[in-house]
Amino acid sequence: MAYYEGLHYTGVIGHVSYQNEVEAGIAIRESGLARQDIFITTKFSGRDGLDIPTSIHNSLKNLGVTYVDLYLIHHPSLAVPDVPTAWRQMEELKEKGLARSIGVSNFGVADLQILLASAKIKPAVNQVVPITRLPGGPLDKPLNEIAKRLNATLDQVLFAWVKAKGAVVVT
Repeated sequence: MAYYEGLHYTGVIGHVSYQNEVEAGIAIRESGLARQDIFITTKFSGRDGLDIPTSIHNSLKNLGVTYVDLYLIHHPSLAVPDVPTAWRQMEELKEKGLARSIGVSNFGVADLQILLASAKIKPAVNQVVPITRLPGGPLDKPLNEIAKRLNATLDQVLFAWVKAKGAVVVT
């Protein structure tokens, strides 16, 4: 679990491939926090050849909850047999209340165009690796200067920027 000082945000990130859902579930139960005070994200990984509906039910059981706040398809290659079919399964999870929001991870422009052409529900997020965190990337030097000037960590600078923009951080 992560708590970001001053941002009033408690989040749990689970993922079958990370093999941390059971531990995340224990942390949720032991936290003493009400379920509505925790934002839980997990991902469909296609692990063990399981389909999307089976995978989310396993995740819910592992996490010890009845719904997740955000459920993502980890990569477009996992959208089997194709992106529109997999996305329809994701929409059904949202309609059944198993996921409050649905989204994707690591989808490129072409993948998103295919998804959006048939989607009834648009993805809430496309989680990607930000260029801001790549050492030597275009924002590395300015971010380090800002963090030093404010006596803050890079994460604090980035979270404050996102919060000021009114956006949501998904890790």
